[in-house]
Amino acid sequence: MPAGKVELTTQTTDSGGVDPHSIVTYTSQPLMMNNHQPVPDGAFFTVDAALPGDDAQQFGVVVSPDEDPGTLGIQVRSRNGVLQFTIDYPAPAGAAIVLVGARDGTAAADDSLPLH
Repeated sequence: MPAGKVELTTQTTDSGGVDPHSIVTYTSQPLMMNNHQPVPDGAFFTVDAALPGDDAQQFGVVVSPDEDPGTLGIQVRSRNGVLQFTIDYPAPAGAAIVLVGARDGTAAADDSLPLH
């Protein structure tokens, strides 16, 4: 099962226009199983984002397709040993807590990352 901390890198695109917002694509470092082997393609992860703070208010919209709409939350699958997903934030700058959890396993992320 997927295990360990999910480390993410970011790539941001500014929307520009009258209502500026940030579109951020997150890509994980290689994902590992609890037996130290790479996570196979197709492993499901739930992804979301929240505002930094004690109340963990949802922030942004995951625009990557939900690959398992029958399961609560937005589900994305691992591909080529990594996870990649995109979130559209209604702010041109700031930070978000990016939430990632393996559906079957303990791999997770809950890092506060800048939008830029």
